[in-house]
Amino acid sequence: DCAWRGVGGRSKVFSTMPFVEKADPIPSTLGLVWLLRLRWFAVAGQIAICLVAALVLKIDLPVAILAACIAFTALSNALLSVESWRAQADPDHLVFALIGGDIIVLTVMLYVTGGSHNPFTTFYILHITIAAILLPAWATWAAVALCGACFGLLFTSDSVLGSAGAACHMDMDAHLQ
Repeated sequence: DCAWRGVGGRSKVFSTMPFVEKADPIPSTLGLVWLLRLRWFAVAGQIAICLVAALVLKIDLPVAILAACIAFTALSNALLSVESWRAQADPDHLVFALIGGDIIVLTVMLYVTGGSHNPFTTFYILHITIAAILLPAWATWAAVALCGACFGLLFTSDSVLGSAGAACHMDMDAHLQ
């Protein structure tokens, strides 16, 4: 299925390269279904990380806030898993709202667990990647802007997590030397 054409009497140029062609965008409903599945993994991962931090690493976590964030994600996922809820709304708008909400929930969780010093701040990149895959360009840029603003907000957090006998180190001077 290769098409060759001459260009101005010069050598032939390969005009169709199936491995380079832009793929069809993911249908909105399929993207929403996969996002909902991914969010269930996020809920399980958040619970597992909280349990390991509290029980194994003996870090004093703000359990009520973290539990509320996890419950919010689980509840919104459960509601959207019901077909009748999804049928009433535009899938693109739902995906956009879910990603935006997830960015805000991530920010709340990070804010109370060390702020910008929390290594899980890298999850902002995951949200941007998901937005780039599932959403149009304007919505992806909106997610980038929201992630940037939320990450900047983390620098105002004075959250210090304590663990058995020590406080998590908040002094960044060692990193700058």
